[in-house]
Amino acid sequence: MNIFYRVDNRLVHGQIIATWLPHLRPKTFVIVNDSAASNNLQLSMFRMAIPTDVELKACTIEEAVPLLNDLKGRQQSVMVLLETVEDATRLFVSGHAFSMLNIGNVHHT
Repeated sequence: MNIFYRVDNRLVHGQIIATWLPHLRPKTFVIVNDSAASNNLQLSMFRMAIPTDVELKACTIEEAVPLLNDLKGRQQSVMVLLETVEDATRLFVSGHAFSMLNIGNVHHT
């Protein structure tokens, strides 16, 4: 598995670190969300939760398309975290198609 896509409105949280990280062994986490990409406090908290040997990238949906298209061809494992199904849809129609999407916690609104 090269890139794993997950929608979870919590983004980085305990289940991601305790369950998905050991299962997928990603070398890179990519948070794709327009507001999280510029929220330095939130990104600092995410960085503290993710092991230091795992790279963390955060970008807007527009910035994510070329980044993820480049990462698609590499052999390293990558986990993409999206806050909403709408973010996933926007990423897909903006030019980064993916064949599978894991739906995690999606707030009822």
